[in-house]
Amino acid sequence: MTRIFYLNLGPDGFVRGWGQADVETEADIAAILSVPGRAHVDAAIIAQYKSGGAWGWNGKTLVAMALPVDIERERAAALWQADQAAEASRRPFLSAGAGQALEYLLTLEEARSYLAASNPNEADFPLLGAEVAALTACGQVSTLAAVARGVVAADKATRRALAWIKTKRRIAKIKTRAATDAAGIDAALAAMKV
Repeated sequence: MTRIFYLNLGPDGFVRGWGQADVETEADIAAILSVPGRAHVDAAIIAQYKSGGAWGWNGKTLVAMALPVDIERERAAALWQADQAAEASRRPFLSAGAGQALEYLLTLEEARSYLAASNPNEADFPLLGAEVAALTACGQVSTLAAVARGVVAADKATRRALAWIKTKRRIAKIKTRAATDAAGIDAALAAMKV
């Protein structure tokens, strides 16, 4: 009895798997190899195939082949990665909690109103007052006007940072949508990196 090895080939030329069989006669070998897409090989070829990668068969030896790229799948993954990278970049500038984010927005609203008022009534600005009280309790004397200016300045800095992140994200997404191959998609994602 003899053991033979064979490859199962797909219509695209890729090796889809392998097999082995114990045979006794030439007719047994012929019967096993009569299956369309089978190629008779030796054990060394099977070991090479099993080492990983994508392989084709040229009739004599295995040929390394690149797996076909599903460009739309690559594109969708890249668009998701661009959004995730932008979200990670925003984290230092944003609050995690919805309540705290609301508090910041209301404090900003108060700060703008306070600075725009010709004769502000301190009682109308409780969130700015809370910040002054907290600073005072920690030994840092401040005023509503100073706190309001600080809040508005911090908002401007945050907006500039968020605008920069948005620009990078949009460039990456626009270039990703326009890319015609995997290399173009990779280059588009590189636009997110600084």
